[in-house]
Amino acid sequence: MAERIRSIMENGKEILLVDMTNCPPSEVANVARAVPNHLSTRPRGSVLLLVNFTDASFDLESIRVLKETAVFDKPYIKKSA
Repeated sequence: MAERIRSIMENGKEILLVDMTNCPPSEVANVARAVPNHLSTRPRGSVLLLVNFTDASFDLESIRVLKETAVFDKPYIKKSA
């Protein structure tokens, strides 16, 4: 999972990059479940989040997991794209 979720620096700012490129639905769900572990170590309202869904596939379960994770993640997110 470490290769899918990592911090990058851009213009002196840390951005949490979640790369779901070419993920099947089961992997989308697994990556989404791992994101809160990375966010909860940071101060609330401080995370710049960038998620790449290029060519990812979704099913009802992966969408459900994404929605649930988004609710947990929201207090930590400053901006997302």
